[in-house]
Amino acid sequence: MSRAMQQYLFLTLMFLSSSSSEFSTFDAKYQFAEQQNATVWAGGIIAGTVEYAHGKHPEWNITNVSVELFGKVSYYDFFTKTSRRTYDFLNERLMLRSASDSKDLLPEFRNYSWPFSFRLNKSLPPTIEKMSYTSTYVVYYINFVFERPGWYNKNIEKRFNVNIQHSMPLTNAKKVEQQKTNRNGAHLHVILHKNIVVVGKTFSFEINLHNPKKASVYRISAALLQIVSGGGFAKKTATLHEQNLDRYGLFRAEKLQQQFKLHVPLKAASTWVANYTYGFPKNKPFIVRHNLQIKAYIRGFLTNIRLQLPLTIIYTNETQTD
Repeated sequence: MSRAMQQYLFLTLMFLSSSSSEFSTFDAKYQFAEQQNATVWAGGIIAGTVEYAHGKHPEWNITNVSVELFGKVSYYDFFTKTSRRTYDFLNERLMLRSASDSKDLLPEFRNYSWPFSFRLNKSLPPTIEKMSYTSTYVVYYINFVFERPGWYNKNIEKRFNVNIQHSMPLTNAKKVEQQKTNRNGAHLHVILHKNIVVVGKTFSFEINLHNPKKASVYRISAALLQIVSGGGFAKKTATLHEQNLDRYGLFRAEKLQQQFKLHVPLKAASTWVANYTYGFPKNKPFIVRHNLQIKAYIRGFLTNIRLQLPLTIIYTNETQTD
């Protein structure tokens, strides 16, 4: 083997063997602007400052410094049923320091502070947490890149996740109701007096069950569903929260009329229907919908009753997500 080839293999091995532990002591910190918290609103501005003390490892030889804002969607491939697919729908970059050449290194033993800001498009989909292996999720993160000269030197990167949601006022709420009668005459009627609910809060709804034959009602359950569709992938439904409503076990009375409450967990995304595709394939806008599902399990053959009521989940300035 030639000496040149040996040197090439040595440098390649050195590059591949470098890991994140090499930069575990890299002291770069990210702070939001004072007016922001862990949740950032689509249509607004995400702003902050990256602070870096360049002194412990001057041999890192930093040249350019940049910040990137990424938005990624990951979904389960139902055609192959073996893997997930991920693609970027948002990729913006700002230069914080531009070196004139590879020898224009960041001066040593100094403290640095670089402000930055990105304006967020109103049509960005909300952050969606991963609920299961097959669920669709959306993640945003800010990535700080400290470049080092030479192809064999690995750039130093620091990543911070960002929660982007849609802020809406708690107005124009409407009453929504659904009802259904099963084959044995049992009638279930559900009323949602306000169809706009807030993340981290509880909301109330009313259940009226008319059971003229006094058939055994084994269980009544309520579930908050999150349905993600569009964007070029198959529709996927996830259960955000579910609980049994019947407090007394088996129910055989003729009538039940009662108010119940359900909690909206912090992992819920804001309800959203994009008005254009924003980089998603197949020209299909990204949609996040929510339903309140009520199920009554009643004795008999094909006698269970299931109702779904659409509702809107919103974030407000008072929503606490951290």
